[in-house]
Amino acid sequence: MPYSSSNVCLFIINGLGMGNCTRCDAIIENLLKSNVEIHVLTCGNGIKYFESNKSIASLTSMESFHYGSKGGKLSIRQTILSLPQYYKTYKSKTQQLIMLLEKIKPHIAVTDSEYAVLPLKKLKIPIIGLNNSEVIVTEYLRRNNLPKSIRFQFWFVEFLDYIYHRLVCDHIISPSINPIPVRNSKFYRVGLIVRNKVLDISRVTKFPHNNQEDPFNLVVMLSGSEFASHINFDSYDLPCKVEVVGRTGLNRGQIVYHGRLWDNTKKLDNADTLVINGGFSAVSEALVLKKYTLVIPVPGHAEQYINAVLLQESGWGEITSEEDVVGRLKNLFESGWEDINGKAKLEVNGNGAKEAAGKILSIFKDLH
Repeated sequence: MPYSSSNVCLFIINGLGMGNCTRCDAIIENLLKSNVEIHVLTCGNGIKYFESNKSIASLTSMESFHYGSKGGKLSIRQTILSLPQYYKTYKSKTQQLIMLLEKIKPHIAVTDSEYAVLPLKKLKIPIIGLNNSEVIVTEYLRRNNLPKSIRFQFWFVEFLDYIYHRLVCDHIISPSINPIPVRNSKFYRVGLIVRNKVLDISRVTKFPHNNQEDPFNLVVMLSGSEFASHINFDSYDLPCKVEVVGRTGLNRGQIVYHGRLWDNTKKLDNADTLVINGGFSAVSEALVLKKYTLVIPVPGHAEQYINAVLLQESGWGEITSEEDVVGRLKNLFESGWEDINGKAKLEVNGNGAKEAAGKILSIFKDLH
């Protein structure tokens, strides 16, 4: 299939979780308005997510990297032991990228949590990283009394991720909850990157929920990754409708399991309160929607913990665990949500997708 656009952009997306897909999709949507030709190279959930998007010029599948795990939990030790297999996967992914580059000849490549980019460097194709590790490094280093359980993952994953992007990428788009200064001139600060559908439905949810004719609706939106939380709702019958997205299960009373939804915006819109894991995209959308949110960071995951801390500091939510979340919800209902009323709540910038697209378009302009 021949392509002829003067601005051709390749998105290389780690599709194991849904967050990378949704934020790239938001930027792509803005770039398409400027007639940029978009190609997507992805894996896992990314293929299913993008396969119905008829506006992109091509969609190509590649192999996936996975964190090491033990007993369904993130394991840095297993990740390190898997390095030989990662190298084989890296070589395969590199070859897949070479074959695609020969076909589409992009002017720019945007990468989100994908690292097999050596062919781009050899062809001198500008590499734009979409990554918030720079924010995580800044927030981690300025805080005391962080849990010891996240130290190893921070120094051997998040910090190295920051160093990698600083050394390898030509530009890095770095979204942040707080408008903090960038650590290096390669980084370009933008607001939170959320889907346009989320921007369209954003509104303020007021507490306590005092419309007696409109039942309270709790949405549990768990991560699409293999490390998502497993919450036991049998420990307490919550006095509200509970919709669980991202998990299958036996519907019971007011608890309804929806499994994986490729478009969850209607559920988000109808939610009074959210329960989520600490992925940056989920936290970003919760903040933009101004929903009070209980966030469960994946144990041992520094980025998710920092994301959760920032959400808690915003006044729009709090950190909990999969063991304690139902009990905390029980307390909130019994107290009439009194302890969260009157909290100062941060106003966030939700225009990150438009700002990121503007940066990419400026790089295209510089190339021409």
